Amino acid sequence: MFFSYLKITFRNFRKNPLYTFINVFGLSLSIACFTVLFLLVQHETSYDKFNQKSEQIFRVIEYIEKSGVGEHSASVPFPIAAELHKTFPHEIEKTVRFFNYQAPSLSVSLDTLSFNEPHFFFVDSTVFEIFDFPLQLGNSKTALKSPNQVVISHKIATKYFGNKNPLNQVLLLQGNTPLTVVGVFSELPTASHFNFDFIASFSTLNNQYISKFYNTWRWNPCWTYILLQNQDTIQEDVNFIESQLNKFVKLHFGDDLKNTTKLLLQPLTDIHLYSALDYEIDTNGNIIYIYIFSVMAIFILLLAAINFMNLSTAKSSIRAKEILVRKMLGAAQYELSKQFIFESATLGSLGIFMAFVLIETIAPYLTDLSGKPLPANFVNGQTMVACILLTGTFLGLFAGAYPAYCFATYNPMDILRGKLELGYGSKWFRRTSVMIQFVMASLLLMATFVSNKQLDFMKNKRLGFDTEQILIIPIAQQYEIIEKFDEFKKQLLSNTSILSVTAMEEILGANRQTHRFTVENDTSEVFYPTLFVRYDFLKTFNIKLLAGRDFLENPNLEKQYRITDNTNNTIKQKNNEHNDEYQAVIINEEMVKHLGWGTPQNALGRNFKSTKGNEKVVGVVQNFHTTSLHNEVTPFVFDMPKDYEKLAYTKYLAIKFENNNVSNVKNYVAKIWHEYTQTPLDTFLLNDSLDKLYKKEQQLSKIASVFSMIGIFIACMGLFGLSSFVVENRYKEIGIRKALGATWVDLVLLLSKTYFIIAAFSLAIAGIIGYTLMYFWLKTFSYHIDFDVIVFLKTVLVVLAVTLFTISYHTIKAALQNPADVIRYK
Repeated sequence: MFFSYLKITFRNFRKNPLYTFINVFGLSLSIACFTVLFLLVQHETSYDKFNQKSEQIFRVIEYIEKSGVGEHSASVPFPIAAELHKTFPHEIEKTVRFFNYQAPSLSVSLDTLSFNEPHFFFVDSTVFEIFDFPLQLGNSKTALKSPNQVVISHKIATKYFGNKNPLNQVLLLQGNTPLTVVGVFSELPTASHFNFDFIASFSTLNNQYISKFYNTWRWNPCWTYILLQNQDTIQEDVNFIESQLNKFVKLHFGDDLKNTTKLLLQPLTDIHLYSALDYEIDTNGNIIYIYIFSVMAIFILLLAAINFMNLSTAKSSIRAKEILVRKMLGAAQYELSKQFIFESATLGSLGIFMAFVLIETIAPYLTDLSGKPLPANFVNGQTMVACILLTGTFLGLFAGAYPAYCFATYNPMDILRGKLELGYGSKWFRRTSVMIQFVMASLLLMATFVSNKQLDFMKNKRLGFDTEQILIIPIAQQYEIIEKFDEFKKQLLSNTSILSVTAMEEILGANRQTHRFTVENDTSEVFYPTLFVRYDFLKTFNIKLLAGRDFLENPNLEKQYRITDNTNNTIKQKNNEHNDEYQAVIINEEMVKHLGWGTPQNALGRNFKSTKGNEKVVGVVQNFHTTSLHNEVTPFVFDMPKDYEKLAYTKYLAIKFENNNVSNVKNYVAKIWHEYTQTPLDTFLLNDSLDKLYKKEQQLSKIASVFSMIGIFIACMGLFGLSSFVVENRYKEIGIRKALGATWVDLVLLLSKTYFIIAAFSLAIAGIIGYTLMYFWLKTFSYHIDFDVIVFLKTVLVVLAVTLFTISYHTIKAALQNPADVIRYK
C-alpha cells in the first residue's frame, strides 16, 4: 500500500509541476524563515540562563530622583555589596562587584605589544562562585583571591601570548600596574549581558587612589550582583529584602540622599530584555522586538499553510474524476484521506529537506542580519533540527488535513452532476484565506516602512549640536595627556584643518552623568543630569547660546564679579578662585523651565551651588539631546572640573575638523599623541558612535525588510498558482466570451477583479490593524514619526502592483489565445 501511495503521489507531482514547485518551495522557505526567527527569539530570551543559579542571582539597582529629575542607575556605590551581605546574612549567600573605572578602555601591554582594551573589569573573587564562567586554564577556586591577578579570555591569550602558556605571565595595566595571569576562561556565551575579556582581582585597587572611594555612598560605579541562599524561597527572600531596603538606605546614605534614593533588586534573566537603565554594562535588547519577530514568524508560517490549502482545494475539479473512479471501485473515505495526507506529508518532507539546504546556505549571513554575534552552533544544534522537523510536519499534516477531508468526502453524484466547478464548498474559503494572506503581507509591509522611517528619523534628526566632522579620542586614565591637556590642545590647533578642540566627561548625545547641585535658596540637593566639559565645548559642538556666554579662560572677572580689594595678592587669589572652573555653570532652557525662572535672560547670575562651592549661571543654551532619542530632553547642566577633578572627569577629547580631512587629521593627531604617551591611540567619528545607539532599531528594520519581502513572495507564489488553476477552469468561458467580441482588456479585468476586490478589503483591514499596532510601538519612543497616510499609500501601491504582476501572466496569456483553440482546450 505504501508503494502504491508513493507511486500515485509522484505521478500527481509530475502531472502538476507548477503546483508541486510552489508548494515545496513555499513550504521550505516558510520553514526556513520560521526556524531562523524562532532561533533568534530563543537566543534573545535565553540571555544569562547558562548560569545554573540564574534564578537566584539579582542585580542591585539604584533610583535617585527628586522633582522629576535624577537617574535610574544599573550601578551602585562601592560599599553596598558588603553591607547587604552583612545586613541579610540568611538571605544572601554571596555578592560580587564589577568595576571598570567608568573608562571606555584601559591600556594593556606586554613587552612591545600594547592595546587599548574596552572590555576590562575588576571583580570580586566570588565571581566564579556566583556565575558559571568555566576556566580552560587555571583554578577558579583560587583565581583572583590575591591582588594583581587577572583572568583573560582565550582570544586575549592568543592575542598577547600566541601559542605560549599564558599562566603566570605578567601583563602591564596602564603602564604601571603588573597583573599576573592566573586563568584563561572559555569564550563567554553570546547570550550574556556581560562582555569582558579581562577580569582582574578587585583587591588590585586597594593601593590605588580609587580606594579612597570605597566607603562613599555617593558615587555609584559598581555593577553589583547578589546570590540568594535558598532556591526554594527566592520570591519570599526578594520580597523581604526589598521591604527592608528603605531602612537600609536611611541607615547608610547621607542626609542629602536618604530621602531621594531607592534600591531595588532586578532578576538577572530580566536584564537583557526588560532593562533600559542608565549606565547599563552593555547594550540590551527589547522585549517588544521579540514579540514583533514572533508575529513575523507565525505570519510567514501561516502564509505557506494557506497557499497549501488553497492550491490543494483549487485542484478539486482536476482530481474529481480520479476520486469518482476510486469511490465507485469501493475505496473507503479513510483510504482516500490516507492517500491525500500521504501526499501532503510527502510535500512536507520535501519542504523539510529544502529548508535544511536553505538554512545552511544563508547561515553565513545570519550574524549580519541579527546585528550581533551568534553561537557557533546557531544553525546546527538540536533545536534547529527539531524546529524544522516539527514545523514541516505541522505544515504537511495540519495544512493538508482540510484538503484531504474535502477530497475524501466528495459525493460521487455531485461529481457526475458537475457541482465541483472550483472546489467543494471552497470558493469562500479560498477568498477568505487569500484575504488573510493579503492582510498579513500588508502588515509586514507597513511594519517595514514604519520601522525604516523611524530609524531614518532618529539617525538624521537634528540633535541640537553638530555631529559631523567631529573626531572623538578616549583619554580616560591617560594621565600624560590630561595633565598636559592645554599644551596638547595648543599643538593640535596648530594644524589648519583642526578648527576646535575640547574635552568632556561623556560622549555628547550618547551618555551623561548626574551631579549634586543646590539651586538658589533651596537647602536640599538635587542630582541633575550633568556633563563636565573643558573650554571651547559649545564652540566645538556648535551648541546655540540663548543668553549669556560660553565658559571663558580669561574673562574680565573683576568687572564680572565686582571684586574690590586693596592688595594685589588678595586680588590674585580671588581671581584664581573666581574663575569659570570654580564659579560658572551653563544650563539648558529646559532647566530654566523646570526651575520656573521664566526667560533664559532671567536665569543669568542665579546661584547654582555645587560641591565646588557657590557657582552662578553664566549662560543658557538651546535644548539639545544629551542621550538617544529614546529619552526626552531633561534639565541639564554644563560644569567645569576643578584642578583635582580633571583626571576623573576628562574622559574624551573632541576635535572639530574641516570637511574631507579626516585621514590627515588622524595622522596628525597620532603624531602629536605619541610625543606625549606610548599607549595606543583610539579614534572614532561622533556620528558613527551615535548611530550605534539605534542598534535595536537597525536590527528590527533589517529583519522586517527581509522577512516582509519573503512573506510577500510566498503569498505571491500561492496567488500565482491559484490564478493558474482559476484560469484553467474558465478556459472555455474565456474562448466563448472572446468569440462574442470581448477584448483582451475586458477578459483581464474579468479574471482579475475578484483579486483586486479582495486586496482592497484586505488593505482596509490591514490599515486599521497596522495603524493601531504602529501607533503603540511608536509611543515607546520619546521622539517619533507620525503614522501618516504616505505609509498606507505605499503599502497600497506595492500590494496592488504585486497582485497585478502576479496574476497578469495567466490572465493575459488566456485572453490573447485564439478563441477556437481555447474552446477546443481539453
